[in-house]
Amino acid sequence: RRLKTNLVEITPKESLEKLLSLQGYEFEWKHKEDGVHYGLIAQDIETVLPQVVLTADDEMKSKSVDYGKLCALLIECVKDLQTQVNDLKKED
Repeated sequence: RRLKTNLVEITPKESLEKLLSLQGYEFEWKHKEDGVHYGLIAQDIETVLPQVVLTADDEMKSKSVDYGKLCALLIECVKDLQTQVNDLKKED
């Protein structure tokens, strides 16, 4: 807290909507033969969460995903989904 400013809580609904718009993929790298990987497409994420996309300073301006920056959104989504589960349990 001492090193942060402009703290704004992430709303569970907002985080869930953003994450639901993303698509995960199974893929293989074109120039590596190191098996199957799982991930997201940086260009797709950039339209929803530009702050988690890194652009390299190379000739192709390669993009990558800083997956660690997705953790706070994932935590809020889990909390939101758990609330929904608890509400459904109460209805039974």
